[in-house]
Amino acid sequence: MPAKIHISVNGEFCDKEGNVIQLRGVNLDPSIKIPAKPFLSIHTPIVDGKYFEDADKVSFINHPLVLEDVEEHIIRLKSLGYNTIRLPFTWESLEHAGPGQYDYDYMDYIVEVLTRINSAEQGMYVYLDPHQDVWSRFSGGSGAPLWTLHCAGFQPANFQATEAAILHNYYIDPKTGREIGKDEESYPKMVWPTNYFKLACQTMFTLFFGGKQFAPKCIINGENIQDYLQGKFNDAIMTLYARIKDKAPELFDNNCIIGLESVNEPNCGYMGEANLDVIPKERNLKLGRTPTAFQSFILGEGIKCTVDQYKRTFFGFTKGKPCTVNPGGKKAWLSAQERGTIDAKYNWKEILNGSPKRAFGNCMASGKIIEVGAPSYSNQIILVKPMKRFSLITISLSIIPRRITSSGPLIKNHSFFCNNQ
Repeated sequence: MPAKIHISVNGEFCDKEGNVIQLRGVNLDPSIKIPAKPFLSIHTPIVDGKYFEDADKVSFINHPLVLEDVEEHIIRLKSLGYNTIRLPFTWESLEHAGPGQYDYDYMDYIVEVLTRINSAEQGMYVYLDPHQDVWSRFSGGSGAPLWTLHCAGFQPANFQATEAAILHNYYIDPKTGREIGKDEESYPKMVWPTNYFKLACQTMFTLFFGGKQFAPKCIINGENIQDYLQGKFNDAIMTLYARIKDKAPELFDNNCIIGLESVNEPNCGYMGEANLDVIPKERNLKLGRTPTAFQSFILGEGIKCTVDQYKRTFFGFTKGKPCTVNPGGKKAWLSAQERGTIDAKYNWKEILNGSPKRAFGNCMASGKIIEVGAPSYSNQIILVKPMKRFSLITISLSIIPRRITSSGPLIKNHSFFCNNQ
């Protein structure tokens, strides 16, 4: 078995003699990001609603590896000089069926994978990685289950129309299984940094880390959505961890499992952005259609909007001709009827001001990211980043479409007290 790792007073990994050691590791396999049964890669075309409707019926067993291949794989890695495995898994793989409904078969599969790693030629060090990219595979990456997006009021089936996220599954020819065209219009580029700044991902991370501040009235079964999502995530991860300790304590006794990550590559969402109507200067990588956060809200409401567009050139990423995105009235949010069906399915009860209502049901604005009160403009919503609990803000209202506001003519440069409650 691997030697016990000690920690020096300086936080270095050491052997029992105090000599600094180096962990040389590799991710075990990226297939953990997608279901094994049915096999749903990013090249699986979305041709009907079953991609979303059957999201609770998947299985990740045999991802990352078929059990019979584990020993051979570990021996090969050790021959290349590696002594450590980073074993990724996703929240979705543990809890895809619904809140609190765990896939114990998959957890037992992970226990068996770890057991076989431990027994292959004296084993390797392993640390566990709750992995995510861009929040979820339903928002163009991997990680969280579909029901988390529904919890926030999203309708992922409309992400393509509203450009709330880029899923390459939409750009695959069902007949050939190949990309539809090679130009960026037919097959848009998707890299993590660009999808991280789309409506779906930014909203979810804002709620996950800052729901109490940005959506204080979004309550799920008596909890703010921040506490609800964090609680479900932590419970799922620790349920797996406890199951490993219960079924295979030797993995800890033999120094196989040496750590558990918090989460891979978390995003800050909208937190820290001082102006939602501009692209932050520090965002260096811009590719394809690049709406501001405010434009994303507009598109999410089904309203057409003209946005900047960037292309990759010999000289780097260059702004091209602006283009108009028209969702055709489709919204990134669940309808009232869809919310009712999903709430009943997962037994979600939400209270807003004493009456059942989805806090994020219509758009980020009407979802009370910021609640603005002004005598002559009551119930209007101004989309700016709050800096304090109460702050005086001045904003040009000409940027706010009539459909998002709730009253008559707009007046430019009007001052409001911003109530962040």
